[in-house]
Amino acid sequence: AQHVLVMEQLDIGKVADKFVPSFKRGHVGKVNGGLWTPEGKVGGMYTFDGADDCIAIGTHDSLRPTTALSICAWIKAPPQTAGTTVVYNDGDSPGGDGAIISLTDYGNGHVAAFGVNDGGWGNNHVTSRTAMDDDRWHHIVGIYNRTEATHLYIDGTEVDTRNSVGHGIHYGRGAAFVGTHDAPGDPKFLGAIDEVMVFSRVLSADEVKTLYDAH
Repeated sequence: AQHVLVMEQLDIGKVADKFVPSFKRGHVGKVNGGLWTPEGKVGGMYTFDGADDCIAIGTHDSLRPTTALSICAWIKAPPQTAGTTVVYNDGDSPGGDGAIISLTDYGNGHVAAFGVNDGGWGNNHVTSRTAMDDDRWHHIVGIYNRTEATHLYIDGTEVDTRNSVGHGIHYGRGAAFVGTHDAPGDPKFLGAIDEVMVFSRVLSADEVKTLYDAH
């Protein structure tokens, strides 16, 4: 797809040294404790134990678009004990916190949330309001457009949107991760993650629906 920065199909996770070299454009992920299985949503997937498992993508300037960004992932999560991170782009460091898809405690289970640091998290933070930790597969897509809005799609349907501030995404000096936020003691994701994609452009509603319907 055009402008795809990462497309992690997680289909070749049994390679030597627990590296996952299926990121496009040279982005290599290092697996830290995750368990690979061939029976994912689309081919293989990784499961995470909620304790210390994650995939570290590393630090790449090309993973830090400032004006337009789309992040996608399939997840299957049992009930979570705390708010957890699905995909995090940047790491916890001075200067900004990039973008994040997470599961956040909403009182009736953990809902999906997407946010970017565009001069303030509250201005660009959208949530599903429906619990995602129900042990079923869900497709989550977070989209940011500096000149328009921040959007969240669940299973092919837009569930929340908020007008963007317009400053562009602020990044720090950290890395990108699957299954964790790069902060000491941060809760780790419990469950399965598959088909992580990061685009340096805004996906249309039709493209989001196509990605969902394809699987």
